[in-house]
Amino acid sequence: EKHLLVQCDMNHEKKNLLDVASNFKNHPFVRIPEVYEELSSDSCLVMEYIDAIRGTDTKAYNLIDRNLVAERMLEAYYSMVYFHGVFHVDPHPGNTFFTADGKIILVDFGMIGRLPVEDRWSTMSFFYSCSLRNWTLAIEQIVALLHLRGRIDEEKEVFYAEMQEVLILHFEK
Repeated sequence: EKHLLVQCDMNHEKKNLLDVASNFKNHPFVRIPEVYEELSSDSCLVMEYIDAIRGTDTKAYNLIDRNLVAERMLEAYYSMVYFHGVFHVDPHPGNTFFTADGKIILVDFGMIGRLPVEDRWSTMSFFYSCSLRNWTLAIEQIVALLHLRGRIDEEKEVFYAEMQEVLILHFEK
């Protein structure tokens, strides 16, 4: 209920949008629509119209280079999560648009995530550790990220063994 009410607050959405947009101000392929503050209110957010293909319009996907757009979406999310620490948390096709030349337009910033620097490092270290198949180090990063130190001490060996099984299943298959 709390999250739904926050998503209906257009001032909150505007602030979130502006936070993300400032990080992509001069980006070559990520666009966040401009907000027309003079036309917006607490209950209505008016934004720039950008002519683009809706993410839900699967019939129009043949008009875009899907591989290029997929690479760019991944790069955009890596940038948001790992560099900016502020990211769109609801990137479904209804909130994503594409231009014929491969630009990505994101809308609906009712909810965003924020990842502090130390958590970004733990997340990156986790994936790097997994790429090296260093399961102990990867699990240490999960423990740090989820603030589990002190909470799993009694079951640490069991926790590590079970987590290693999960990681091996996921990363080696």
